[in-house]
Amino acid sequence: MKFQTKARNLEILKPILKSAKILPLIIYKKKYIMSNLDFVMNEILSKFNTKLIVRSSSCLEDSSSSSHAGEFETLQSVTASNLKTALLDVASYLNDDDEIFIQPMLENIEFFAVCMSALNYANYITISYDESGDSKNLTNGDGLFRTAVILKSHVSKNPKFKKIICLINELENLYNNAFIDIEIAFSKNELYLLQVRPIVKNESKNLQDLTLIHDMIAKKFEKLSLKRPHLLGDKTIFGIMPDWNPAEILGLRPKRLAISLYKELITDNIWAYGRDNYGYKNLRSFPLMIDFAGLCYIDTRVSFNSFLPKSIGEKLGEKLVNHWLKKLENSPQNHDKIEFEVILSSYEFDIDEKLKDMDNFSADEKTKIKNSLKNLTIDIISPKSRFYKDLERINELDKRVKELKSSNLASIDKIYWLIEECKRYGTLSFAGIARAAFIATSVLNSIARVGAISQCEKNEFLNSLSTVSSSLARDINLLTKDDFLKIYGHLRVNTYDITSPRYDESFDEYFTKNSKITNQNVSKKKPFKLKNTKPLNTLLKEHGFNIDANELFEFLALAITSRESSKFIFTKALSLALNEIKQYALKLGISNDDAAFLDIKTLLGFYTTLESLSAKELILSNIAKNKAEFEITKSLNLPPLICNKDDIYEFILGENEPNFITQKSVQAMTASINDSDLNGKIVCINSADPGYDFIFSKGIAGLITAYGGANSHMAVRSNEFGLPAAIGVGEDRFNIYKKAKIITLDCLNKRIIV
Repeated sequence: MKFQTKARNLEILKPILKSAKILPLIIYKKKYIMSNLDFVMNEILSKFNTKLIVRSSSCLEDSSSSSHAGEFETLQSVTASNLKTALLDVASYLNDDDEIFIQPMLENIEFFAVCMSALNYANYITISYDESGDSKNLTNGDGLFRTAVILKSHVSKNPKFKKIICLINELENLYNNAFIDIEIAFSKNELYLLQVRPIVKNESKNLQDLTLIHDMIAKKFEKLSLKRPHLLGDKTIFGIMPDWNPAEILGLRPKRLAISLYKELITDNIWAYGRDNYGYKNLRSFPLMIDFAGLCYIDTRVSFNSFLPKSIGEKLGEKLVNHWLKKLENSPQNHDKIEFEVILSSYEFDIDEKLKDMDNFSADEKTKIKNSLKNLTIDIISPKSRFYKDLERINELDKRVKELKSSNLASIDKIYWLIEECKRYGTLSFAGIARAAFIATSVLNSIARVGAISQCEKNEFLNSLSTVSSSLARDINLLTKDDFLKIYGHLRVNTYDITSPRYDESFDEYFTKNSKITNQNVSKKKPFKLKNTKPLNTLLKEHGFNIDANELFEFLALAITSRESSKFIFTKALSLALNEIKQYALKLGISNDDAAFLDIKTLLGFYTTLESLSAKELILSNIAKNKAEFEITKSLNLPPLICNKDDIYEFILGENEPNFITQKSVQAMTASINDSDLNGKIVCINSADPGYDFIFSKGIAGLITAYGGANSHMAVRSNEFGLPAAIGVGEDRFNIYKKAKIITLDCLNKRIIV
């Protein structure tokens, strides 16, 4: 069978389709309707004595080269009184030889879905569905729509999904086509086919079968879930957003150089040294991040272990880790809010409220948890804590990077030492400073919640802080280009991506002449002074903190601002290392795009061995291997959170609860990061790191990201600028929002309206 028009496809399938029903239909050419309108109306009403749906069937729609989805009209719930208007409205979008078809309106819809038989040229079935009865929710982003992604070889346990998969298989066989797009609905538990068309393919690629890859990932998951020595917890869960959130920092499908750098600089060892230094359980030698065929995940069991204070015994620690894992499994929407909604990693002044929910813990155990977290938090806030040493060490990195930059070392030697210094003085210090900053934010939020300061005072304090982002937004208008780039030139969008240009390599693309700041928070930084310190001093004394209100706010300000400044400093070393790698590759005749597939360990290995004549061949071999693996990565689909083996084969997207920043509301046109004019627009970015700070110089109206947590870089920056933002909306909804022309971002009521 060959695909015809929308109407003719249904007409041909109706008598032969076994796995779904098709509603009766009557088809007319537009020119026939226009010449015989009264006759057509009478014929329709004599055949159908119910509400109707009037649908277009243009020869331009639903072809293999273009769907033209949404360009033509369909009118629902049409009655005899408005049939004429409906026919004329639908006809106005069509050419004379195009067709219009009429069907009875399907009533009592309990489940509506748009389904595809392939995803990214791989053997997945996607079912984007809504159970509200309103099909428009799928396209406008409203309602509680979900998307199920199912590996074709997997047998789903969901009865509706089973029926849909059966229908897709039948249609694939009838059309001899593995790329099929359908609309379906369930009414009274009966499956109805509403539309079928070929998926428009941008490339002439065959369907890729990833069953073996999924089986390998499932085996790896089972191995990593086993009980192991020195690691507490009965199982594990993998997530793309917990802890050092790779989805936000690297993106969903990073290339090998970015992944290997992130592992080398942070997630293999450094992250654990940082936690250990700040009084948490020693997890040294436990990798935090695992990559499943190029998709990066945090091992939450390892992460949760690392948030246990050293003073917590093994028995209580085991109980806590299992409790947190169960809590995450029961509320997967909190995978980007782990430290706010799932675990306890620091002392809060209303900690008793959180401990109340831990019913399976005794009063004695709760007291131990509370006291351990209190002592740990007091130690970190103390003037003699590791935090202040890390501030010194991060500044030492700046000096060492300058020395390396001006040295005559060979490229490999320079790359090796830039990475080493970045680890020892940069990311290790940053890991500690970021921990102190999180604790500062947590303490600040809790003193506001208990009423020791007002919400207004909390906001005034945050708005008083001068950070790298606010300095950048100010300096772009005050400094000359050369002076500006001396300070900020090393920054790049996607910090770990060698193909992403630095600010000093692509200034005009990042900043244009009309990059004038419109946000009031940039130029009007007022020093903060808590007027009434008595309530906070009383609170601190009652809870055993040996500091006063002013000393606490000094720590809060220093920790929160140092998080961003330390990140700014260590990315200088990383950015310089990427440039050295780029230059070394170019000398070997290797392009920047190819260098992105090189594993950093291959290069670092040359430092301690003879750099033989075969170095180029070794590098090219490594690049070729990683390129081939990346072809799989591009097509591979896994869930944001893997709680059990079945999740690897079938999962549901669309359950993210975004992190809304500010209580403002804004309606504006949308823009992507590459658009030339961002002024007054709501900007949609997949994920964002410090390299994206240039957008705050563009006078944007709001921000939406697919990935990012409550304490992520963009959440902190948006709060600082008083910018309405929805951080971490999830991939499914993000794809709808970025296609919309105008969006209302209502942070007060936690809504995004298309």
